[in-house]
Amino acid sequence: MTWEQEIQLAREDEREKERERSQKIIAAKDETIEKQEREIAELKAKLAEMQK
Repeated sequence: MTWEQEIQLAREDEREKERERSQKIIAAKDETIEKQEREIAELKAKLAEMQK
């Protein structure tokens, strides 16, 4: 394997690691948003119940 091929493989590996890190961050943010949406729905239901 040439030096250039090794550099290319290292770059591809680094891009894959960055892609995985990004996906984990996005998944965590999506989970947070879903949790907040559930909490909002619960609060809206409580508010509607209180207004009856």
